[in-house]
This record gives sequence, C-alpha cells and structure tokens, in this order.
Amino acid sequence: MQNRLFTTLGLAVALSILTVACSKENPVPLGERVKVERSLLGCSAYEEIRIAEQGDTRYYEKIVQHGRYFLYGGTTKLLITDGFGGTAIHAEASSISFDFHKFQNRLFILGLHGIYEFFEDGRLELVSNIRHYSIVNAPDGKLLVANDVYSGILELDPISFTTTPYIINFPVGESMCRSITNLHFSPDGYLWATDCDMNLLQFDGTSLLGWFSAKDSDFWGEGGFAPFTQGTFFRNYGSSMIVVNKNAPGYFKVLRYEAGEWSTLFLINYLDPNPAERLPEKGLEMLRGSANDAEIVGDKLYILTQRNIQEIDLGKGDGQAFEDALLIKDPNLSRESGYDLYQSQDGAWYLLNTQKVAVHLGCN
Repeated sequence: MQNRLFTTLGLAVALSILTVACSKENPVPLGERVKVERSLLGCSAYEEIRIAEQGDTRYYEKIVQHGRYFLYGGTTKLLITDGFGGTAIHAEASSISFDFHKFQNRLFILGLHGIYEFFEDGRLELVSNIRHYSIVNAPDGKLLVANDVYSGILELDPISFTTTPYIINFPVGESMCRSITNLHFSPDGYLWATDCDMNLLQFDGTSLLGWFSAKDSDFWGEGGFAPFTQGTFFRNYGSSMIVVNKNAPGYFKVLRYEAGEWSTLFLINYLDPNPAERLPEKGLEMLRGSANDAEIVGDKLYILTQRNIQEIDLGKGDGQAFEDALLIKDPNLSRESGYDLYQSQDGAWYLLNTQKVAVHLGCN
C-alpha cells in the first residue's frame, strides 16, 4: 500500500511538473485569453476611497474635479467633497446631478431641475431651469444644449443663461422622433447627434446634412438594430472621430469617421444569422453589459462596463476582431467593473471602480 501511495504521489508530481513546463513552453496567446491580469494604465500607487456605504441608496456614475473639490454624480444624486476622500460639503440623495460639463474654466452640473454652476469657492447655484439631454462646446465658443421639451438645439448664453434657437424644424425622414442627445463636434467641424430612436444626425452649421437609420445604413447599427443610448460614445482621436456603438448583448462595434468616410474598426456580432463559428467566451464576455464610459488614452480605447474594462488598440487600424482586444483584470482594483475614467486638471487619473468606490490610480 505504501509503495502504491508513493507511486501515485510520484505520478501526480510528474504530471504537475509536465503541466507547468508545457504551459511555459506553450503559453495561451494574449488575444485568446479571456482576461489579462495587469495594471489598467500602468499605474502603481492606488488610493481607494468609499463614497457610499453598503446599503446606502446613493449610487454614482460620474466623477470630476474642480479646484480642490471632487464631485460625484449619478441619476438624481450629487456628492461634493473637499479633496479626494475629504469631508462632504454637499450630499443630496434626490437632487440634481446627471452629468458634469466643463466650459472654459467653469463647471456646470446638469440635472433634473436644470443647469447649476459650481464655483471654486464651493458655492452651488442654479443658473438655468432648462433640463438637458445633451450639452456641447462649439468650436466658435458657443454653448449648445438639447433638452426634452424643445425639439431641436438651443444656444445657451453662458453669462445671462438665456436661450435662442440654433437648429429648428429639421427634416428627419419618416421618423417622428425629434428629441436629441449625444451632441458632439468631430475634428472637421460637423455637429453630430442621435435622436430618441437612435438615428444618427449630421449637421453642417445649422443645416441637417445627413440622417442615418440602422435599418438602411451600411455602417450605423447592425442587422437593422440601432445601438443603445447608453452604449453610444463619440470621442475625437487626432483627425478622426471614434464612435462606440453597442447593443448588448447583440453586437458591439467601434466605428471610425475621417475625411467624410466611415469604417468599422472593431466588431463582434452575435446577431449574425450565419456566424462562421460560435463565439468563444472572450467574445461573449465583451458583448455582456452596457457601456458606462469610453475614453481614449494615447492610442488605446478603454470601454468601461459593469462587468469588465476592455482595451482596444486604435493604432492597429480597421477590421479588428475580439482577438485584438483585451479584457483587463487589474489586481489592484477591488472589482473588475468600471463606471467613469477621468483625468483631472493636473493630469492625474481617477476611476469609479463601482458606483460606491472611487480610486486614484496614482499616475499621470
């Protein structure tokens, strides 16, 4: 019995050594790994703070710094602290904050009751009762807003906070949907937006130049399905515009617009009726979860979801598939999720890791 035991143990040890040796000689290629364990941005000094306790009904999706203050926003929730992890000077559980917007050296808080301005001395003031859907800084210095009452785009005076019509009565094909969101200027000066049916609109000045529906477009949407509002982000990258286009769990694509042309940079399509092969776990994981934020750092595009953080190398060009992307599992973070990735005025990076936990990543 003893000899048999030693023989069994010896075989187990030999198999273990063989397995380790084989794994070293034949490592799983980076693109085929479901998740890659590494620091998110190469940072090394993490500082984590809890901005809401377990059981607290407050949840946050946005972070911004203004002066010495840090502000955290969510669906009708706002928290302002004196410093990162400092004393709360304002904490509203059912108040005003959907999003933040920087205009020159000023900070506006966009919310349920209108637009507030937060001053560097800690004052918070309601400056307009316009409920926003979207707000954007125009190249000519104008401040443009779209809201849920006025069917069009308004110009908002940043001093008097009066509004004047900017774009009205534009044709929208057969659609009766005129509420607008996702206002964004591409590097070539065109204004882009989406309506409440998630059709894509392109404006040249105050004129509608293009209207693109997922049902008849060769680039917008996939299989006749439009992207989700929460899954759509416009980001400028050099002379091009990058658009994250997600309809979880149906498809996930990243588009590039440059010099008047659209191309598909990245695509995972679960809606394909005749897929070449079943998607592996990595591809399925990238489809799961709604996108909370998308940010470009250098040549890398990071997409944050409540399940994972994804990295796509924009420098690799068009036609990428799931093998070209990475799912980042940062051992320094308490969760694999992400809600907002933000670079402050001094170049420091912050991450809302969960809706209750913020992290200073400790690198510029």
